[in-house]
Amino acid sequence: MARRDANNSSPNIRRDVLWPESTPNDQTVRLFRVLGNPIRLRILWLLAHREEFGLEADPCCDGDVVCVCRIKALFDISAPDLSHHLRVLREAGLVEAQRAGIWTHYSLRSEGLETAVEVMSGLSLP
Repeated sequence: MARRDANNSSPNIRRDVLWPESTPNDQTVRLFRVLGNPIRLRILWLLAHREEFGLEADPCCDGDVVCVCRIKALFDISAPDLSHHLRVLREAGLVEAQRAGIWTHYSLRSEGLETAVEVMSGLSLP
């Protein structure tokens, strides 16, 4: 049996091979952390499928945006918790926010979603 070195790694692993440029980086890891939360996934789903929730006819939700008041009404979490999740989604580039008086309206950010799809497609089997 081959002997392991002091840091308990396999003796047959080549450590001289460089990671390809397409290897997941810190940004990819952050994206998976963002998407790993069920509340944030549900918020994205809501924004993508607003008509299923009857929001396309809501005067508070004009066009492709959803008012934070409607998002809050659909989630059983506190306002500070919802604000935190929306901030994380904004910082990840997945949603954008538009102020309208005292309210904030949210919509999906296509560039951020396209990046997420590219990351996921990079994990497909050869």
